[in-house]
Amino acid sequence: MRLAVCSIVAVHVLTVFAYGQGPEGSWENLKRLRVGQSVQIVDMKLKSTKGDFVSFSEDTVSIRQGGQELVFKRGDVYRITLQQRLKSALIAGSVGAAAGFALGAVVDYFDDVDRTDAGSNHGKLSATGVGFGIGFGLGAAFPGQQTIYRSKPRTN
Repeated sequence: MRLAVCSIVAVHVLTVFAYGQGPEGSWENLKRLRVGQSVQIVDMKLKSTKGDFVSFSEDTVSIRQGGQELVFKRGDVYRITLQQRLKSALIAGSVGAAAGFALGAVVDYFDDVDRTDAGSNHGKLSATGVGFGIGFGLGAAFPGQQTIYRSKPRTN
């Protein structure tokens, strides 16, 4: 049982690190974005702007912030990151569920030893749900980011 839980946690952690690894310097990476996805653009002065992706061309990228469309020139863009709130929430929820299940298994074990509730799975069931909820909430509150584009360093 412990091996199964450790395997599930390891797979989730490895997918976080493996997702999106690759060259970030290509402007063509913006093709992966869908209209409406939440992005953050950092300009060369390190000013951050968050908004919903609208479109990009060879020389510009556009986002919508509130009711206003903002256009950034490619030469002024230092970095573009994709905000991944749902993915972060699901991964954190899965880790929380695994931790809750393990904690619930310990509670059920001691209930069996004490014979207070022999054979019960109440600890596993309730702790798994609570662990998922806590993990999901934390993952949504602190979303992950994936860098889609990063400009190449300028040499003077």
